[in-house]
Formats: sequence, structure tokens, C-alpha cells
Amino acid sequence: MTLIVISIIVVINSNSATKEIATFGRIIITIIIIIIIIALILIIILLIVIIIIIIIIVTATITTIIIIIIIIFIIIIIIIIIIIVIIIIIIIIIIIIIIAITIVTIVIIIGSSIVSTMITFSVLQSFLCFPVTVQEALLSGTDLTWEDCMAEALALSNGLERCGRLAEESTEESNAPTNELTNAVGSPDLLETFVLRCLVQRRVAPAAAESNVVYGLPPRFRQRVFFNGESLKDAVRQVDDLGTAARQGSVSKATLSDAELSPDAELSPDAALGRDAELLSLEPMPEPRVEPWTDGAPLMLKPQLLRNLNSEDGALN
Repeated sequence: MTLIVISIIVVINSNSATKEIATFGRIIITIIIIIIIIALILIIILLIVIIIIIIIIVTATITTIIIIIIIIFIIIIIIIIIIIVIIIIIIIIIIIIIIAITIVTIVIIIGSSIVSTMITFSVLQSFLCFPVTVQEALLSGTDLTWEDCMAEALALSNGLERCGRLAEESTEESNAPTNELTNAVGSPDLLETFVLRCLVQRRVAPAAAESNVVYGLPPRFRQRVFFNGESLKDAVRQVDDLGTAARQGSVSKATLSDAELSPDAELSPDAALGRDAELLSLEPMPEPRVEPWTDGAPLMLKPQLLRNLNSEDGALN
């Protein structure tokens, strides 16, 4: 009994248990100790009664002895029943404590793993600096492996940092607020627009040029064009509108103005209006691509955009 009580105290005071369970456990242990004390008192009373009965038996008649034996038997049965009830209560309390501690431990383990996963994913997203649409864009190519996507994501992140450096230089020349332009140019919106503009140009030539089929649009972007009934040009303009600060910077000229894109001209009238038949043909396509890390550029960059970006970067070096 003492070992059981000590074990319960050790478990309740362990680091894995919460304060609420520890308080609950201390109350239960107090009740168990009170029950044990009552049982000991009953045993002592029984011993005293037995001693008194023995003394009476020595000087009593046969009838008195029989009555005393019956009384002793009844007292023993009552004490045994009390002890059994106490043992059952203690076992039930121990089971409840074990179940409670197990549940709390499982919740703590699951909760910590979920929080750890969320923190890891959040840090990864912050480090790579690409939103959900860009993730879909990276996975839109049928021949892209996971390693390719990770390499391209890192390249996009490096390109974004490079845009921030260019923005700082351009603002120093124009005396514009540095933070405003840096934030505009280095925002996920600009990165998303840049990737979308590049994906619009992923076409199979010359067959695609004849059939006006555009490949590689991310699913979410494609759905927005379809459900809103807006043209591709309107949708690109919507994500392309970053404010005056970004449009006046040299980086925006290198990455956006020099792209020479006219999405509405490259789509048939049905596709420009977001109709189902053309939208279903906007599927990812395999195409020859630059190997990752050969020139530090993302895999899906249009060659002209790549030259513009490299020329701006060369000015820094």
C-alpha cells in the first residue's frame, strides 16, 4: 500500500503532468491516506475487541462463549468487507490517474508536434518567400522534380533579395523613401506577378502559336479567371498593380516593362473571356529548361527577362 502511494506521488509530481492534474492527484492521495488511517483504526479496534473477548472467554460459560464467537465472526466479516471496498476504491483511483496522465501526455506530444510543424513550415515559407500561388506555379510543370522545385524556390528567393538591393540603389538616386520602394519591389505580390508573367509565355511553338493555347498557368490563377469571368489581361493587371513606387523603380522596368507581354493577344476570344473550353486546355507542358544553379536564375524565367535581370545584377558587381 505504501509503495502504491509513493508511486502515485512520483507520477503526479513528474514534469509531464500539468498543474491541474497534480492538484487533482494530491487530493486523491489525501483521500487514500485518510481511508488507510481509518482501516488501521478498525484493525486496532478489532485487536482490542479480540483481546477483551479472550479475557471474557476464560471466565465465561459456554453460552456466553458461543455468543462472543458469533459477534467476533460478524465483526471480522464487516472489517473484511471494508478493506475490500477500500482496495477497490484505491484501484479505481489509480486507474483514473493513469488514464488522465496518459491523455494529457498524448495531448502534449500531439500538440507539440503540431506546433513544431507549424513553426517549421512558417520559417520555411518566410525563408523561401513564395506565396501559395507561386508554389502552385512551381509544381505546374509535369517534368519538374521536388529537387527542381526547391532549387527554383531558392533561386526565386535570391532574385527577390537582389531586387531589394536594386531598389535601395534606385531610391538613393531618386531621393524616394527607401522602405516604401523596397517593400513594394520585395513583396510576394511582385514575385507572384513575375512568375505568372513567365508562366504565360510557356508555350509549345509553333503548334501552340497557331492554336492560341497557353500552358503552365497555376490552378488558382486559372480558377480566378474562370469563375470571375475576367480576361487574362485583367487578372494579370490586378496582381501587377503594386503602386507608383514600384512602377517608377528600375527593377520594375527590368522585370515587368521589358517583358513585352500581351496576354489578351495570345489567347483566343473565348479564352480571354474565361470560357471553359479554352481554360481546360491550359495544362502544364514539358519544355527544355535551364539546369538549376547554372546561372543562378529560376528554371522558368523567360530568356529576355533573364538577360535583363543579369544585366541589372552585373551593374551591382
